[in-house]
Amino acid sequence: MVLEANPKPDLKRPSGEETSLVCAGLSKHGMDYEDLILSLLADRLNTLFSQRRATVRPIIELLE
Repeated sequence: MVLEANPKPDLKRPSGEETSLVCAGLSKHGMDYEDLILSLLADRLNTLFSQRRATVRPIIELLE
């Protein structure tokens, strides 16, 4: 037996015929697929800016 350790499983865009488990309850929280993806990106950037600032120097320079 193998247990998948993927922290962000099944992030495919929902279609009319299928949806992912991660995306199934988004509307209950006032979110859509784009909101989910942008929140994941924002969370990751926040972590990089606060903990590994040197690795994101090119992004910081673009923002300044």
